[in-house]
Amino acid sequence: MKRALDRLRRDVPKLGAVGALPGLETALADQAAVAVPTGLEAQLLAMHGATAAAAVGSSASLLAALVCAAIVVVGVAIWSGGDDPMRPTPEVASGIIGTAERGDTEGPAVRPLEKLAFTADHDTAATPSPPLGSPPGRPVPRSARANLPTARVTGRVIDDDDQPLADAVVTAFSTESAGKMSRFAVKGHSGADGVYSLDVPVDQGVQEYRLSFKRTDHLSGWGDAFDVKPEVVIRREPRQLTRSAEDRPGTYTLDVRVQDSDGRPVAGVVVGVARRLKTGQGHRPEGEAHGKTGPDGSVSLEGTHIGPKILTISPLRTGYLKLTEGLAIPDGGWHERVVVVERGGEISGTVVDVHGQPVSDIGVNVVRGNDWRWARVRDGRFRCAGLEPGPWKVRFGGDRYSRCVVEARTGADDLRIVAKRRHDVRDHGHHMAELHGIVVDHETNQVVQRGGWGLDVDLRLVSPEMADWTDEEIRASFLPPIIAQRAVQRERDGEVPVGFHKTGLRPGRYVIDLRHYGYAPAILGPFDLGPTTIISGIEIRLHRPLKAAGRVVGPDGRPVKGAFVFSVVRGPRSKKLIADRDAAVVKMKGRGTAHFGGFVRSGVLGRFDLGRLPTDFAIALVAVHPDHGPSNPVPVVVDRNGKVADLKLHLRTR
Repeated sequence: MKRALDRLRRDVPKLGAVGALPGLETALADQAAVAVPTGLEAQLLAMHGATAAAAVGSSASLLAALVCAAIVVVGVAIWSGGDDPMRPTPEVASGIIGTAERGDTEGPAVRPLEKLAFTADHDTAATPSPPLGSPPGRPVPRSARANLPTARVTGRVIDDDDQPLADAVVTAFSTESAGKMSRFAVKGHSGADGVYSLDVPVDQGVQEYRLSFKRTDHLSGWGDAFDVKPEVVIRREPRQLTRSAEDRPGTYTLDVRVQDSDGRPVAGVVVGVARRLKTGQGHRPEGEAHGKTGPDGSVSLEGTHIGPKILTISPLRTGYLKLTEGLAIPDGGWHERVVVVERGGEISGTVVDVHGQPVSDIGVNVVRGNDWRWARVRDGRFRCAGLEPGPWKVRFGGDRYSRCVVEARTGADDLRIVAKRRHDVRDHGHHMAELHGIVVDHETNQVVQRGGWGLDVDLRLVSPEMADWTDEEIRASFLPPIIAQRAVQRERDGEVPVGFHKTGLRPGRYVIDLRHYGYAPAILGPFDLGPTTIISGIEIRLHRPLKAAGRVVGPDGRPVKGAFVFSVVRGPRSKKLIADRDAAVVKMKGRGTAHFGGFVRSGVLGRFDLGRLPTDFAIALVAVHPDHGPSNPVPVVVDRNGKVADLKLHLRTR
């Protein structure tokens, strides 16, 4: 870890990204006594290689992203390096789709996807899943992949006139997944005669694949699934790709003059020309040229394709309405167009606090449908012009003030907004429903301070389908997956608040879902909120999590390796959850982790160790395996010392 950060520190000044150096220096100092988790060093060295490539290409933005990624990984290492048995060690993996090189008519050389199946080859208890959800698929080593037999898939790509299409990207994806990705993916290109040839890996005697076809200015598509066997050549039917572009290559110049209804030029208007491309659902624009009108209201645009176009006029803050119209460029050369824009309506008003003083440090947006406008607030006043006539929604609030939405119409009198501070729990000013509370450590009775990257407090809207559920069943439904905390920044600026303040809530029933490192998940509610209901004084008590360990055995009583062990809340509604997860594991042949998180996999002796379990739910553990039926739920029972007895999960005959 320290060596990788040293290398990053040397590379940062090359691109002038010196602003990241203080963070790296701090991270280096913190690494003095931190052990590097297994498998993390290779990932950091790969990141360094990418940083060096960024330096060659003078890509400062990419390096900044890599530096941020390194700092995040440092945080993971610090979090994982302690002696707390409740903290998991994340498995780090990466994968690369092999890029085929264009070759002869027999087709391109290809390499399979290196991000393959997740396997748990632990001799002792399996490692718990990482805090951000399911662990990614662990790549099969290159040597192991090279030993897999292959099959050849070949075919042709043609156009609407049955002529060969060169440079089409053809990718073979296995229908068997490894996590969220296909277990195998092989990519190549069609040659000048439209022929492609892909050598795809085959595991366990047979493999099912689907082909994806893509080409510039053509509609993409998928082929049907098919089986391949080792050392067999599969010849697919020709794949016809329909052209999506309605124009043809060719240069032109378009002079556009924008004026108002009185013939006066309109300056500062952005004019854009876009190509019109077909999609499976209709058409979409693809930008070709744009510019801003000068004092005479004119702008000259250079295009690269001849044919039908889409002309867009965006008046920005000039007060004129947006305009979109069709345009035909029949041939190359010079063309001109005169566009008349109309004045739009406006919404304006004042923003004051509950004491009547002007407020400027607040965000105000005017929204209708997909049309979103930002209104600048100066000295307590805002104005948004160029609006279509009729009603709009005015949204305001932010980090410092309660979020709220009010209705307004263009051309109406000034809107007066009374903004309330976000931590103010009194019922005054403009506000919607709100929830306010604090978080307390149950053992120490101390308030848990919330930092900029602090408490992960989320609100879950209760579905109307849960109307006949008990409160405990509702809370339990939001428990999976049992993760520690999402890595999302909580506060942008300003002073760090104590507790939580959730504002701008619409009417409904809500559950508070809190996750924090070192504690069990805490779920409270449901809370019934009206349009302006304010509930304050909520106290969330955080408990230390439980840890359960045990062994998974098969129908014959022998230990089973690779079983998925997870928790459920005892009750009739857990049956569907178990059935769904069992079906997912069977479908993915035990390799997938995309459908659920908060699990561990049993080791070679069938041992497992599952932590971060809540203390205020009736929890049971279940094991599923692709070769066996799921086990019956085994309750987690806590003794008087707060410990959980060793559990044995019996898989059934499928």
